[in-house]
Amino acid sequence: MNILVCIKPVPDESVDVSLDKDNSVVFSDASIVVNSYDRYALEAAVRIKESVGGTVSVISVSDYDAATPVLRSCLSVGADDAAVVQEDANEEREKWSLLGCASKALPYAPFDVIICGIESSDISYGETGIALAEYLDLPIVTRVVSVEAQANGKLMLIQETETCHRRIEVPTPCVLTFSKPDYEPRYPTIKSKIAARKSAITLIGSSGLIDDNGCPSSIGKTRRVAVSLPPQRSGGVLISEETAEESVNKALSILFEQNVI
Repeated sequence: MNILVCIKPVPDESVDVSLDKDNSVVFSDASIVVNSYDRYALEAAVRIKESVGGTVSVISVSDYDAATPVLRSCLSVGADDAAVVQEDANEEREKWSLLGCASKALPYAPFDVIICGIESSDISYGETGIALAEYLDLPIVTRVVSVEAQANGKLMLIQETETCHRRIEVPTPCVLTFSKPDYEPRYPTIKSKIAARKSAITLIGSSGLIDDNGCPSSIGKTRRVAVSLPPQRSGGVLISEETAEESVNKALSILFEQNVI
């Protein structure tokens, strides 16, 4: 089974986000890493390959130099090959057009499954898998937390919903978006890291993949209006009375004052 995993390089989410004087996000202090949900997607793909055979390819729509170390880390944990669709420097082009680039760059016929993370940690639009399924005219299942390949060529999935986990059997080819499973992605070995450094990463230029307006004709354009930090949360109230009864009464009085109860 041949699997394609879409990877997005993102700033390390453990670093605090700040804005400069132009209200642009400053990521200079953050290292670029694999999006967390994409790591889950990649681990699921490698597990399928280990169970039934096949290949795992990874692709990213990004700047080639920025994406290279991120994709090499994917190669070190089980991906077989990697490619980058070079992101255009035009700041007016939003991710919708980049998704169009990716969809037109994908020779999806050889792939039985395309897996994406459910969302990215930097923007959290949650649209990549859905958009690709639409452009490629493939069925999609979102919020997947487990996947197993069946002998009949179909996939048995467990989908996470707001109220339960649901088992779904889907045919291939298809698109999946992966949520957080009950296991952690594997770590690379020294040997796999060395091998990944020697692997070639294919560069796919965006020329010819988009129209003169920088966007496939079927894709709506978006414009970023503003970026702002959320308001800071106020400090909590420490209740430390002499007895439990007094603490409860103090807490209740505060809640009454705030019209909570």
